[in-house]
Amino acid sequence: MATPSSGVSVLREQLEKGKIMPDVTPNLADELVDMRVLYKEVEIANGLGMRKAQTQIKPHVELHGPSAGSEKEQYTLLMVDPDAPSPSKPTFRNFLHWLVVNVPGSTAPSQEIWKTGHEQVPYMGPAPPEGHHRYVFLLFKQVMPPFLKSEHEIDHSILQHMTAHPRNENMRERERERERGICVVWRS
Repeated sequence: MATPSSGVSVLREQLEKGKIMPDVTPNLADELVDMRVLYKEVEIANGLGMRKAQTQIKPHVELHGPSAGSEKEQYTLLMVDPDAPSPSKPTFRNFLHWLVVNVPGSTAPSQEIWKTGHEQVPYMGPAPPEGHHRYVFLLFKQVMPPFLKSEHEIDHSILQHMTAHPRNENMRERERERERGICVVWRS
């Protein structure tokens, strides 16, 4: 019988093998929420290859596990491309394809998380310009009050932190990237 700690160990091993750790995230939380991501009836799994046409519509995301189901817990969902624009030269590593904040832990598996939470960056399906890309879904437990000041306003200091690109020191260039819809997630 698998224990929660052995599940974390197996997942950590898979993420290290796929170079998700450290390319996307440096570590895992001790407590994990089971998240299922489905494009129509195809469930996403580590290393699964899909055609572009299969991924252009928002996937269905389900939360399961001990802390899912709690009225008090809220989550943030990200979908990023750690290989943008190309796997050999990922200068826009962790390009943001989707951001949903304030997802209640009580969201039922039959509900759409972008309807129960707040979709801050609309879903943009994969369209790699070069090579095979990894697309990673990350779910973070929010440890602070909701990100939104109001239903349609994200805290700009948080968004600025999330879109700061460490390789680009020129502030005007970052503003032009935001205007063009380029949003790079960076971890501190």
